[in-house]
Amino acid sequence: MAGLLLNVSRNEQRSVIGTLGVMALEKRRNHADLLKVFRMYRGLSVTPFNQFFATSLLTNTRGHTAKIQKPRCNLDMRRFFLPERVIDRWNRLQQEDIDVKTVNSFKTVLERKRQRKMAS
Repeated sequence: MAGLLLNVSRNEQRSVIGTLGVMALEKRRNHADLLKVFRMYRGLSVTPFNQFFATSLLTNTRGHTAKIQKPRCNLDMRRFFLPERVIDRWNRLQQEDIDVKTVNSFKTVLERKRQRKMAS
């Protein structure tokens, strides 16, 4: 696909990719990150959720009960690691989004959110 769009400007590439309904690389990575965190949260991953994340101790959180604390980060390169990349997006989810039972249901939730965002 990228080979077909070599002689086209960046804006034209984005419009063609948007027209085809293909997710850009960064959006695919964000999607995969949220799926990985969901698998950890549900215990479907070898890596335990508590090894990477500390849940928020506040009981009056908006959104959902599995909010992740965002640690202070002094290193610029640390923000590119999975725990730092995904915290804000995970914390923006609603309770009903993380209460789904299966990974496929969570994928459906993410896809609906993506489609709503593209439509607006």
